[in-house]
Amino acid sequence: REYTMDLSKKALVDLCGQEADKFLVAGRFELALPGAQQEMKFLRELYGEGAVELVAAYLRMAEANVGLARYQQAEQFLSMANWSILKNPDASNALRSKLHRNFGKVYAARGKLDEALDELAKDIYCSSLASGPEHVDASPGYFHAASVFYAQHRIEHALAFYD
Repeated sequence: REYTMDLSKKALVDLCGQEADKFLVAGRFELALPGAQQEMKFLRELYGEGAVELVAAYLRMAEANVGLARYQQAEQFLSMANWSILKNPDASNALRSKLHRNFGKVYAARGKLDEALDELAKDIYCSSLASGPEHVDASPGYFHAASVFYAQHRIEHALAFYD
């Protein structure tokens, strides 16, 4: 019976994550929150607090909060994701990349441009380790870094990163 419940919860986790992603892509951030919250609840029941499996849900919650300009809450979710990754050193570089990218986006939105560049550099590094520096998975890091350079009026650097 417990095995069946765990399978059901895992299926619900997938469904909740897909629904949250659908709304995040559509820019409907308020509607993404319930799915991500429910996903987090089921993941905590399955794996416990601080598990690396929770990181994706934390990142979804952070992204939705950034979209709603709730930067303090976004930083809290990113801090929880960071703690989970620090407790699990075998976390993938792709996951680390997404974490740093989201921190970079939050810092950029808050006007902390130097901190944003630091986080985006870590994003590019981790995504390069995961799939190579010229892989499409690394391109969001380059794009966001270029946008920060542009905001700093460092046009030469921005153009280099956009290229």
